[in-house]
Amino acid sequence: MDLTYRTELRELNEQNLARFDAKLEQRLVESTAKFEQRLTELNAKLEQRLAELNAKLDSAVAKLDARMNGMTANLHAVLERRLGEQTRWFFVAWASLLIPIIGLWFRG
Repeated sequence: MDLTYRTELRELNEQNLARFDAKLEQRLVESTAKFEQRLTELNAKLEQRLAELNAKLDSAVAKLDARMNGMTANLHAVLERRLGEQTRWFFVAWASLLIPIIGLWFRG
């Protein structure tokens, strides 16, 4: 009787282990499916946010580019005006030096 009891117990344990393995496998498959679904959702959200950020960045770059073009044009205008003023003063200085030199040359 002891041997039959052990055999029945062993068979019962094997059946329980097989059921446990089947349930564990099923739960792992379900968990994997849930994880993949969450990962797909997060990936979609991340791509959406990156697209929004890229659009904002493009807009900011366009605004900055327009502002820089305006500042560059302003700088060019100021530099041209100042260079014209500086050139006039150089001609005045050269003329004021050239007049006495020519006077000394004719005198001598």
